[in-house]
Amino acid sequence: TCNKPCVRLYNLLDVMNKTPDIYNQTKLDYEECEIAATISYTVKSDIRKKFQTNKEINVIGFPIRDKITYKHYSVLGVPFLYVGRVLDPNKRIGLIKPTLDKLGFNSENMVFVGPDRAPFGFETGILSDDDLCEIYNCADFLFLPSEREGLGMTAIEGVIGNCHIIGCSDNPIFNELGLSEFTATPHPAALTQLVNKIQKNYPYYKNILDKLRPKFLAEYTVEAVVKKMLNLYKEYINENQ
Repeated sequence: TCNKPCVRLYNLLDVMNKTPDIYNQTKLDYEECEIAATISYTVKSDIRKKFQTNKEINVIGFPIRDKITYKHYSVLGVPFLYVGRVLDPNKRIGLIKPTLDKLGFNSENMVFVGPDRAPFGFETGILSDDDLCEIYNCADFLFLPSEREGLGMTAIEGVIGNCHIIGCSDNPIFNELGLSEFTATPHPAALTQLVNKIQKNYPYYKNILDKLRPKFLAEYTVEAVVKKMLNLYKEYINENQ
């Protein structure tokens, strides 16, 4: 048994308030931990509002899959891709099919990656990290019409794989990630206009992806996140000796 004082670092991924017992315990643990952290400024803002806390909160991120890389493919075999949960109402999957219809694209050729049964299109199920990397690099557009994301892991991985993100402007994570130009209001007509605008200005939007890719590859790694955690431990210990 270690008799030394325990220094607890709590990196909160999201503020879950659907189950009162879990929400209340999470709030208590967060208030009592020595070092409070979270994965994004978006979640930090949620914590401030929902927990009503003045506690110092450190943003340290969260690592993406280390096998997601940029393959430099010139031929894109997947025009439209979606990666993630389908049944969660927050994901707003209902925006995708009418957008594809307006674009004149056969929605049955839309590719869905994830554990849920897709309402249309082609389902791959859950893929290995290697296969997921391949499909990101083969995709032209990656739909992410969700109302909210704690970190936007799919968007980060999509940018690394050279996907043009199609997101919604009411989701604050896109501003945080520097992807606001890949968003439109959550309506099929606006999302259709966004796809058309990107298609007409590929070099401009590719330049944005090329600038963000090295930033994401450096920031969202296991090594980078662990380094931030260790620095927080060191700071706490130095301040409390």
